[in-house]
Amino acid sequence: MNTLQDNARLAQPLSADLSANLHPVSQEPSFTTKNREWFTQRYEFTSRGVYFPHQPAYGFSRWEEHIQDYFRTYHILRLLEEIEFKSFLDVGCAEGYLVNIVQKLFKADTFAIDIAPSGIKRANELYGVSGAAADAVRLPFADKSFDVVLSSETLEHVANPKAVIDELVRVARHYVILSTPAARNDAELDEHFKHLDPAVIFSHFHFFTERQMRAWLPEGTQFLGAGHRSMERVFHWFSSGHDQGAALQDLVKFLEKSCPGIDAGTIQAHGRNADAVVSQAPPWWKGLLGPCALACALLLDHALSRRSPEETLAFLTLSPCHGTQIVRRRRPLPGLLRFLLRENQVDPLRLAAASRSVD
Repeated sequence: MNTLQDNARLAQPLSADLSANLHPVSQEPSFTTKNREWFTQRYEFTSRGVYFPHQPAYGFSRWEEHIQDYFRTYHILRLLEEIEFKSFLDVGCAEGYLVNIVQKLFKADTFAIDIAPSGIKRANELYGVSGAAADAVRLPFADKSFDVVLSSETLEHVANPKAVIDELVRVARHYVILSTPAARNDAELDEHFKHLDPAVIFSHFHFFTERQMRAWLPEGTQFLGAGHRSMERVFHWFSSGHDQGAALQDLVKFLEKSCPGIDAGTIQAHGRNADAVVSQAPPWWKGLLGPCALACALLLDHALSRRSPEETLAFLTLSPCHGTQIVRRRRPLPGLLRFLLRENQVDPLRLAAASRSVD
């Protein structure tokens, strides 16, 4: 079963038995292995000898198809400003983008986990981040090992979301923070699964409502939300792949090669999206006002999301663990936005040269 038509028949309204809402493809015995293999290939992918990052590792000045990562990251950092912690674990770290920011800004002891060994290799190569490759349902740590355990944009990719949440809670001493796409109702769930191609192993095979998340998360979890729906158009104002045409075309070819059985319509849609991003020239004001304008958008989105978390594109949850009482008091970090938008970037050409010297 690997066509969009077949997949549409899998989409069912949310049932009373929440475990029954897991996508059938994610329950296949080979699912986790396929996930590991695909993400390992993804973090090894280069275009014209330059690594194409999964996250905005090269900064705001380039690779703006990752623009929504800035909004999500800013929400997480603002939440971290409000809690006290000395140790931090990122589960599903990709190339280590976020864990590096936490290490630099909060001066915390950090560690990174990803299912793909190449992700951990990139995290060390890009940022010098310490980490290990592991499955999120079997973390190599004792109980209560880290003050804060974060998993951002990972839960929708795993075979058993509830088991992952339980494992995050086990190794957390005080808090678990989760970020994952949010569905407002059953109709949004149906629409999502209707367009999901099961052959695309990196797809969001799970899509959650608040009811489902609350059933799985510890009592006392706070739902904050991230990425207000009214700001979605604003996100696109800052997106431009105008200078990345070759890399984006290479990425589409990589997707077709790395996902056997992918639906032709899926590839065509990715190709159209790449062409649209490439054809969108950066706005005239970007060179002068880009970072300042994006900073204003981040502040506005944060205010709207905190005011109406039920109207956000993603859940951002804070869960107390092992009897911890949630205490939130903002301790503003000087220079947070400046670091996020101007200072936190890696030179791709220097990285490419370093990779060639290692090879």
